[in-house]
Amino acid sequence: MSSVPPPLTWDAATSPFASVIGTNHVPSLKELAQLKAVLVEPQQELHHLESEITRIRTVLDGLLSQKKNVKTYIDAHQALMSPIRRIPSETLAEIFRWCLPSETAYGLRSLKHAPLLLTMVCRDWRRVARETPQLWTSLHIYFPSHLVQGAASQRIAGVNLWLQRSGMLPVSISLHGNPIHTPIVMEYPEAPGNMALMIKSLLVFRDRIQHMNLALKRTDLMMFLKLLASDSSFPHLTSVILDEPGHRSFHNPWGTPADEAPYYGTLLSQASMPMLQSLEIKIPRDGEEICLSMLPCHWSSLTNLSIKDFLTPVDLFRILTGSSALKSLDIGFMVSEASEQDHSFDESALFPTATLADLVVLHLRISVEAFCPPYVDRGQWQSQYVARISTITSCIICPSLRSLRVSMDVAKITFLQVPPFNLPWHELETLGLGIPMTSEVFTEFLSLVPNVTLLDFVDAGNFIGQQGTSTLADSHLLGLTPSPSNPLPLCPLLRRFRMIDHIVDWSRHWSIRALTDFITARRKARILDFCHILFATSPLFSDEEVLRLQQAREDGLGLHLHQAKMLDAFRVEDGPMAGLVEKYNFSPATLSDMVRKDGSFETDVII
Repeated sequence: MSSVPPPLTWDAATSPFASVIGTNHVPSLKELAQLKAVLVEPQQELHHLESEITRIRTVLDGLLSQKKNVKTYIDAHQALMSPIRRIPSETLAEIFRWCLPSETAYGLRSLKHAPLLLTMVCRDWRRVARETPQLWTSLHIYFPSHLVQGAASQRIAGVNLWLQRSGMLPVSISLHGNPIHTPIVMEYPEAPGNMALMIKSLLVFRDRIQHMNLALKRTDLMMFLKLLASDSSFPHLTSVILDEPGHRSFHNPWGTPADEAPYYGTLLSQASMPMLQSLEIKIPRDGEEICLSMLPCHWSSLTNLSIKDFLTPVDLFRILTGSSALKSLDIGFMVSEASEQDHSFDESALFPTATLADLVVLHLRISVEAFCPPYVDRGQWQSQYVARISTITSCIICPSLRSLRVSMDVAKITFLQVPPFNLPWHELETLGLGIPMTSEVFTEFLSLVPNVTLLDFVDAGNFIGQQGTSTLADSHLLGLTPSPSNPLPLCPLLRRFRMIDHIVDWSRHWSIRALTDFITARRKARILDFCHILFATSPLFSDEEVLRLQQAREDGLGLHLHQAKMLDAFRVEDGPMAGLVEKYNFSPATLSDMVRKDGSFETDVII
């Protein structure tokens, strides 16, 4: 412990006290004096370094401040050189059009979406957005009856300003005025005068309305009809959707048809809507006396028709025989005990043939409004109603059909054979099945459609026998799976497969192994791009099956396996998308639910 280490080599290993550093050694008085002497120079060096650091930090802060000023100066001038500044307003307006939301059919009054979002960027963009009429030609309006006067007036003013910016272009309007019926909403008093003001403001633009979606309760829709002058019309309206949210239909199977048109009939008259081509009616009928075929619209001009409620066979064929120009049809019919009274289903009775030469898309929904009495043989009763349904389907001729969906609202009967359809099965590209049927019938369906690319399947079950079982079986999955022993699988062009499985585990006639083989083998052969399956109860996948499915997904397969779940209570929101997209407390269950694109349903993800 003698010499002091040279300057700037402050290493404890070279210290004269290195042998005792880090130990419990207690220095003597002599060693204390030596320690003080050893630390004189390093303490001076530490003070020097701290002073130097302070000086350099001051210099660095000054340099950073100068750098910030220089960068701000450069950025301000480079902004003038930005290529986007040289884009003509016309080109910028075209870019803005591509920014409009694609997930909804109508424009949204939301600062999170174009076009309002574009007005928040800068003064020039705001000017271009406001002066581009194409950005303001579509609008969804949620206008619940409980809005206070101030909020209602503000919303009406905003709607007017929005539509005025559309210039003289055709506009698309969605008006939803009926809140979801929950205790939360019912606490608010209604202000009926507000809706009248909103309707009046919209009717100012009636000469330019091309698409109109009205989801109003009956009193509001009747007010709409009253405020529309008798000599007024929508001269350029080509598409209309009518809905009455919250209203439920009542079918009296013992009623007598009275050929009475719905209350909103005058709105759809040829005088009011001379250019109408697309009609969607979601308003349920109030009884058998209401016949939609009595609506005064120009049926022969319609190319797209969708009716949510189930029609009597007579009403159905009155509409179809007068709608020869249809290209897309979504319609339902019911067979009920009332048919026995008027003998419309007598074996010798014939419906008129409805030839829809241009029809490309057909969704046919079936409802059996009857129950098998306990004293009647169920097999005979079931055969009787299947025969009635077959009588109807055989009278609809669709030589150009490319997409067919058939569904049943409640599984009361099971099909023992493919219903007779007059259509080119081999030319179908889309097939949707949501009817109870035997496994053999499903096999026959698959064999009829060699060119199908999209298969939507709701396993509604097979109820032949004491206990219901699944329609789907391993034999179907094996037939669809390419393998050395099956080089030509069923539906060889199938690229997209969607299924809703309503069947509980114990009644399934198919295995998870066969399903996994079907998905992975078709993906490996590059003949499956998308697979979406919803299970009523979660199936038990093995670790090996999960791994194979995950690998198929990583290989590019759009794979979505979900389990049904119950949602929380309704949440009532007064937002830009309220009324346009609602959340339901149940999972998708039908073919119609399958094709929804608005995210209305929530499920638990399996894979």
